[in-house]
Amino acid sequence: MKINKFISISISILSLSIFSANAAQMADAITLYNNKNYEQALVEFKPFASDNSVAQRYLALMYEEGKGVFENPVLAASWYRKAADKEDSEAQFRLAELYRLGHGVPQDKRYAAIWYRKAADRGHAPALTQLQKISYVLEGNSQDKKQVVTWYRQLAELGSIPAQLEMGELYILGDGPRRAEGIRSDDGLALAWYQKAAEQGNATAQVKLGLIYEKNSEVPSNQVKAMFWYRKAAEQGDAEGQFKLGSSYHSKWVNAMLSPEKSKEPDDLVQAVNWYKKAATQNYIEAQNQLGIMYTRGDLPVDNTQAEYWFRKAAEQGDDEAQAKIGAMYTLGRGVPKNDALAVFWLKKSAIQNNEDAQRMLADKYMKGKGIPKDEVQAAYWYRQLANSHGMSASSAQLTLADMYMNGRGVEKNLEQAIAWYRKAAGTSCVAASCLEAQSKLGDLYKEGHGVPQNFTQAKSLHSKAVTQGGSEASLKLKETANSVASISSKQELAYIKEVEQGNPVAQFNLATLYDAGEVLAQNDAKAMIWYRKAAEQGHAKAQFKLATMYMKGRGVSKNDTNAANWFIKSAEQGDVEAQVMLSMLYVIGLGVSIDKERAEFWHRKASNHDSTEIK
Repeated sequence: MKINKFISISISILSLSIFSANAAQMADAITLYNNKNYEQALVEFKPFASDNSVAQRYLALMYEEGKGVFENPVLAASWYRKAADKEDSEAQFRLAELYRLGHGVPQDKRYAAIWYRKAADRGHAPALTQLQKISYVLEGNSQDKKQVVTWYRQLAELGSIPAQLEMGELYILGDGPRRAEGIRSDDGLALAWYQKAAEQGNATAQVKLGLIYEKNSEVPSNQVKAMFWYRKAAEQGDAEGQFKLGSSYHSKWVNAMLSPEKSKEPDDLVQAVNWYKKAATQNYIEAQNQLGIMYTRGDLPVDNTQAEYWFRKAAEQGDDEAQAKIGAMYTLGRGVPKNDALAVFWLKKSAIQNNEDAQRMLADKYMKGKGIPKDEVQAAYWYRQLANSHGMSASSAQLTLADMYMNGRGVEKNLEQAIAWYRKAAGTSCVAASCLEAQSKLGDLYKEGHGVPQNFTQAKSLHSKAVTQGGSEASLKLKETANSVASISSKQELAYIKEVEQGNPVAQFNLATLYDAGEVLAQNDAKAMIWYRKAAEQGHAKAQFKLATMYMKGRGVSKNDTNAANWFIKSAEQGDVEAQVMLSMLYVIGLGVSIDKERAEFWHRKASNHDSTEIK
């Protein structure tokens, strides 16, 4: 197994000239090694190996890579340790690598961290990079993180480009998951560090500078400076720099087209295409997609063949957006001969990556038998994937899935599931046609008492929502239920409350949800909390989940993460999936409970697979 080498021969020879009377012989041994005369180099190194760290390190390297000897990672680790104990930073680094990879020694990230740290303390930059990456440091205490930042800063100030990039990244991500102790997000400081690396010709830093200047944050937006740095990177052949420079020219052209008062530069579009193509030929996916879009949208003369060429390039690299577009082109016969089998092939590749356009097209194909055999089971599967997303098509898929459960198409007929999906499709503030239809259908079910307790007030509320948001059919249904709603008297409401006070946990939970939602009864968190608690204390799992949520959000009660976690546990232990998911998250982040990866995984597995195994 080969590991990148950072052995400085000149430093080794210089060190030997100072500390060893046999420097000339050691220099000859190193020369033999570099000339690939490994057998003779081995003979020359051995006399010095008892007390010379450089000789020990070279012997370790030869055993690690099988040069002049049979490969033996165990002996390699032994010789690296001898040199490492003599404070040889390169040997310390390479020994750490062996522990990280489990090569010649047991895999152990903590031992790896120890040796990386020793090498980093002696200014070994690659050791510092690895130290920052491994989980031991990322999960370590604040002192670990402060030390890493100190190392990076020292190296950056000495001109190390990787360290300057890392300092810039730390300031960009200051408030993110990689936030180091003492580092807060600061675009100005990030810019300063990136500029140091950029001025040394580093293309990555040049692109980063362009991104900072392009956005409007603590650093004032400056498109001229952004393009200056993008060009620097692009002219070095950096694909991202080429794409960003092309995107800048493209934006200038689009803005000029939309704003007649702005001066138009015909060359802007030419430059945009030129730089996009340079990036695209380096397999930069965004550039390939952008060219495909330009050939279909009309920025360039419409050419579906060229569009298909560039979309395919991106699709073959696994890009879900391009795969969905290729699938659509095969469906319609644009740029390629119409081919439903290939359309389904590409749509499936995209859909399994959760591309919503592909999922919708695939579901519709199976549902309607468009170019492929009709398969309502497959249709239901893809509608469910789409329904569980948070995209613009989710509501429509939820409504379709609800209708399928209602009528037993592609799934077993299930009124409870149908109602659940109608509720999701109905939403709370959605104005899409699918939302209005779901609200209307759900109102019908409440009016008829079909699958839900008959409730004219709820029916009126749902039909009113649909009317308010533009549903014309719902206005007729609203009139039909208006008189029925008026007949519900305050005495009946009091009787309902008396009924739940008799101790029925289901009735208590239902009353709590009415106070919680505020649609039939006036919204009241305090009363919702009372009735959720009464039901929860009688073992009602969903009430326990809701009670936990109230504690977590501080609704109707003082916020208390510990109490929330306790009620999530009670609910989860009764099999409530939502509680199991939430409990898994709490154990990951340590909210209301101690961080416990084993328990987090246990509850995640319970929720995902309905695993019946017990936690250890």
